[in-house]
Amino acid sequence: MARKSRKQNRIRNSVKIETTTKEKTKTVLYARLSRSDIDTGKESMVNQLAMLRSFAEEYEDLEVVDEFVDDGYTGMNFDRPAYEEMMAGVRSGKYQCIIVKDLSRIGRSYLETSDLLEYELPLWRCRFISINDNIDTDSSPVDTILVGLKNIMNQKFAEDISKKIKSSFKPRIEKGEFLGGPVPYGYRRDPENRGKLLIDEEAARVVVKVFHMKLGMMNDRQIASALNEEGIMTPFEYHKWKKTGVKEKCGRVWEPAAIRAMTQNPVYLGHVVHGKIKEKQYLGEKDRSTKRKDWVIYENINPPIISQEIFDQVLQIRPKLRGRRKKA
Repeated sequence: MARKSRKQNRIRNSVKIETTTKEKTKTVLYARLSRSDIDTGKESMVNQLAMLRSFAEEYEDLEVVDEFVDDGYTGMNFDRPAYEEMMAGVRSGKYQCIIVKDLSRIGRSYLETSDLLEYELPLWRCRFISINDNIDTDSSPVDTILVGLKNIMNQKFAEDISKKIKSSFKPRIEKGEFLGGPVPYGYRRDPENRGKLLIDEEAARVVVKVFHMKLGMMNDRQIASALNEEGIMTPFEYHKWKKTGVKEKCGRVWEPAAIRAMTQNPVYLGHVVHGKIKEKQYLGEKDRSTKRKDWVIYENINPPIISQEIFDQVLQIRPKLRGRRKKA
């Protein structure tokens, strides 16, 4: 009997050792705030991440190895940098579990969110936890009907919020408020009022130079080549320098398309333009440029860099340059 008892003890000990050395699940926390969240101040990224961290600490089998944040991105569009980086890690086997606050944080598009939860994550054997929705795919399979209804509600909510935000844009823009997004090349934020734009004298000189080169009957390709030969930083390089303080070439060059867009952009008249890009709303759609007639333009909001007279002259010159190129 003694031998049997010692054998049982050895078995129990070996099982105990195996349990304590079991590898933990590599887990990532994903947080997202849309522009509407930021504008309304309903939630902060700090609070959202704190909630995720606190929840993950309660699970001994989970090891948080990364945190991914998409700040200012709509849930209707899955082309988000942090989300794409996270999913690349899931597909490579680097991550085995994702934790979010609720389903709307991962996405508000019904089709794409359902496809992610029902097909893609199970394919890569990735556990998914949505705290507020009480979803944990490790303990029970996803209730596809319930999740489908939640996703439809999230999408409808996003569409309604989008309409409300757009309706609130006009009075804010007419007051001269800058609503966020990339600051147009040639302008800078007012340090005393982040909602206002001021002229960035150094970049504005390049804008004026481009317009006068166009008045001198130079085409877009010739202007781009001249700027490259002079070593003038592209808008991307210039913005990076202003942000980091590091002045260096990043391999970017001025392109004719950039010159064409600049010399047709009403923003340099001091106007604010909305609706130039229509974001995709459903699976399979792509972001696309809209026609000029569909743009919404609020005039004389910011200080102008180019006069209306010069702007109109440049627009009139463009057809002449096209005709000259065809004859050549």
